Amino acid sequence: MLFLPSTGGAKGRQGTILLENPCGDFSLSYWELLQRVAMIFGLKDADFKLYAPRKEGDVALVTHDMLNGLNPLHGTTIFVSSKQPSAADVSSASVTPDPSCKYVNLQLLGVKPGSLQCGVKGRAATILLENPVGDFHLTREQLVQEACRVFGLHNKIVHLKESPTANQDLKLASNILTMHGSTLYVSQTDGHM
Repeated sequence: MLFLPSTGGAKGRQGTILLENPCGDFSLSYWELLQRVAMIFGLKDADFKLYAPRKEGDVALVTHDMLNGLNPLHGTTIFVSSKQPSAADVSSASVTPDPSCKYVNLQLLGVKPGSLQCGVKGRAATILLENPVGDFHLTREQLVQEACRVFGLHNKIVHLKESPTANQDLKLASNILTMHGSTLYVSQTDGHM
C-alpha cells in the first residue's frame, strides 16, 4: 500500500509483488523487493521505506537482514512510505492475504520448464494482469510473452489452454481482466516467436 505520491504514471495505490515465480524458483532479495516497489509505483528517485504490519497493530521496518529473508512477508500487505505509518493508517488500510492485483495462474502441460541456463524448475506460476491495481493491463500478446519469460521458454511458440484436455488454444476475452483467478495451461511447439 503506497503512502507516497507516484512519479511514474501509476494511479493505483495498491500493487502485488510475487516473492517467488515460478513457484519455488527465484526468491526475491530485499534489494530486488525495493527495486520492484520503485518500478511498480514509479518511485525511481524517491526516498522510501517498507513496513510490515505486526500482531500488535503497529508496523515494523522491513530490512535487508530480516530473519528468514522475505519468507515472513508472504501474504502480507506492505506499506510503502517515507515515514512510519501510524496505527490509524494501518488499521484503516484494506489488508488482505489475497493479491490486490488481478492475476492468472499458469501450469505447464507436457512441457519441461526452461533450460539449464535459465535455472527454471517450477511448473506453476502466476502472471499479474495489472500492477498496480487499475494500471498497466496486459494484452493477450503480453500474457503469452510473460508465460514464455517466467518459464524460460525462449524461442518457443506457446499455447494457452483453458483445461488440460482442451484441444485448441484459449480464446481470450477482449478484456483479459475477466480471466482473473483462473488457471491456464501452457503447452508449446518448437519454433521462433
